[in-house]
Amino acid sequence: MRSRCKTLAGLALLAAGPALVAGCGAKTVPIDAAAVLAAVPQKTATASTAKVTIDTAVTAKSGAAARPIHVGMNGAIDLRSNNGTFEIDAGSLGVPGFSGNITARKVGGAMYMNIDALAASSGPDVSAILGNKHWLKIVTSKVAPAGTALRQDPGSFTQSLQYLRGVDKNGVKTLGKETVRGTETTHYQADVDLALLRKQLGTSDLTPDVKRLMEQGLNQFSTKSFRLDVWVDSDGRMRRQHMDLPVQAGTSVSMTLDLYDFGVKVQASAPPADQVLDMSELQALAQTHPNA
Repeated sequence: MRSRCKTLAGLALLAAGPALVAGCGAKTVPIDAAAVLAAVPQKTATASTAKVTIDTAVTAKSGAAARPIHVGMNGAIDLRSNNGTFEIDAGSLGVPGFSGNITARKVGGAMYMNIDALAASSGPDVSAILGNKHWLKIVTSKVAPAGTALRQDPGSFTQSLQYLRGVDKNGVKTLGKETVRGTETTHYQADVDLALLRKQLGTSDLTPDVKRLMEQGLNQFSTKSFRLDVWVDSDGRMRRQHMDLPVQAGTSVSMTLDLYDFGVKVQASAPPADQVLDMSELQALAQTHPNA
């Protein structure tokens, strides 16, 4: 019989692990690159919906050791509500015994992960313990400080676009034209000043809840500024964003977010409440059934 991890504890780990030159015959790129980047969040949201691919690597250092947690996701998202449907690469998480894709839905600030396949592969004991619970509810900001710092928890994939509000006008480089998923873009590299970002967020038209969540995330950074790369199309929409961020407690986060196929249909709804297991319930089951 093959060895495998203890499933309930593994599910908890999984949840804790798991967002934009002038030339002959060409359009003229505005000289004020900082102004271009500042307009990206609104212009991207105007697209309404898009397919999304996100790759996040979190490395938490303990002494001389570094233990990376890697999360790969693909799906479709509503750029205004942040609701969407996704497939998570379970194998990328590094949890022994977990492989394949996990179906997930993001609705109203929470991620619901379907755990049927994981339970079935772990044997009848785990399925019996879970009963009619088929979905795990996760609010990443409550279980992963690095996720809060990035605002890359499932409730806010596109909130990282708001970082562009804090771009230092003297810290923007235009690196040239590059093709991203078949679309011509302009690649910018920018320094984001956290003090400026906080000021811009305070006077923005974002809702109080979003401002609060953004502030909570910014409080996790261990630096006063950070650098990001963004690829912007001719309509001023973000096509790709990449960031490497040092956050508190010796943790570093690397994230690449792609948006494409704007206008795709997105349908996401929460599972029936009686089929949902939240994190506190999962943790209680893991303690009650330590060998499951």
